[in-house]
Amino acid sequence: ADRRRLALVRDGRGLTHIIERAVLKPMVRRPAALEGRIVVDKAATGSSFVFYTEDDEKGLKAKRLAHALTYIRYGETTDFPANEGSRRLGGVPAERAQVRVRPIWFQVPRMESGPGRVCWIKGRGDRHYAPVLAAGVLVPDNFLYSAPPEDLSRPEVFAAVANLTWTHLMTEVFGRKGGGDGVLHTYVRELNMLPIIDPRKLTEAQADDLLRLFEPITRRAVLSINEELQQPDRQAFDMWAMSYLFGEDAEEAARTVERAIRDLAAERTQRVVSGRDEVKKAVRRSQFDPERFAARAIIDVGSPPTPATELEGYPLDSLGSVTIAIPAHEIAGALLIGESLFDSDMVLLGDGVSIDTNSEAHARIVRAVLRRHADSVGHFALPVEEDEALSKASVIDEAWQEWREQVRLAVASMLPGPKREGQRKTVLTSIEATMGVWPGSLAE
Repeated sequence: ADRRRLALVRDGRGLTHIIERAVLKPMVRRPAALEGRIVVDKAATGSSFVFYTEDDEKGLKAKRLAHALTYIRYGETTDFPANEGSRRLGGVPAERAQVRVRPIWFQVPRMESGPGRVCWIKGRGDRHYAPVLAAGVLVPDNFLYSAPPEDLSRPEVFAAVANLTWTHLMTEVFGRKGGGDGVLHTYVRELNMLPIIDPRKLTEAQADDLLRLFEPITRRAVLSINEELQQPDRQAFDMWAMSYLFGEDAEEAARTVERAIRDLAAERTQRVVSGRDEVKKAVRRSQFDPERFAARAIIDVGSPPTPATELEGYPLDSLGSVTIAIPAHEIAGALLIGESLFDSDMVLLGDGVSIDTNSEAHARIVRAVLRRHADSVGHFALPVEEDEALSKASVIDEAWQEWREQVRLAVASMLPGPKREGQRKTVLTSIEATMGVWPGSLAE
């Protein structure tokens, strides 16, 4: 009972405290934590919490939250020295200038916490997505996010609309493309101009259809624009929007939207490539450029196979599937399956994170998901039966090994001979970074 009611937390000084869970909310501390995710649930926040309450001290006493009151006293009396190189000020938290102006010093400004809130990525590269915050997950005020309209009966519909390719195309049209870095910037001014489908105008049946088509996309990693547009679940999701907006002309509209977003994204990234090419012309011919060889190999061989294609028929919380949670993790070090009798059903990550599964076959699938999309976090549905999971794991691993071998052969043909072994490894490492696969999956 106490574990459900109380939590052990660590403060900025490294000291631990026992606090009631009622005043702790999971928080996404940095925008980088949203990278590549559509659904941002508690697993994505790691161990980050914020002290959040709308009660004053009298209210906390009435609720008998003694540990929370003790922590408040701690914040009123304890000096927190600033870390070297940090932009944060030191001192007693309750006495800091930005805190003293609050009516009640320990109450942060009220934050929306309901379902359907959408975070808007300020700088978009070769992927388009709008992360959706799960109910109860908070973000600080340096994030750009929108709460669904108050009169929207099903707030998740707003999140689905925000992730349509039609909406992403509008960000390409209205976003800023300056800076010369190929990044599409969208801030408040640009977001206010976006013409999107009004979720309040949808009927119950239309909302049902849209959410049903959106759900499979939320269960997999976000892909590059070109890869994403080729996915069957994405195409079905976007076709709903085209039918809603353009009726009988939906198929032609879908092709037009697809061409437009590809062309606009390619145009802004091509400017960067062209600029780099001009610089390269001035560099000595003897200088080795691994990115050039990596790009050639990817063009020749294609993108790595995605495990999601083998897992499409297993929705979350269905009788034929089992849900595996992949927690937040560092993308570094080993990606292994346990070798002993006790951990052969576990996936072991280099930063000490371990993922429990139902069997070695299920562990192989989870390893394959992380191997292909190293930043994968959240809940994934796998076949519940071990024999079926083993069959899927074998197909996924075989496709990966075939692609891996083709890539290595392509690189070897461009850089032959034992003296170029170091250069080949550097190119393989560059391909890993470009495609977002787990480090070491190709180069080792």
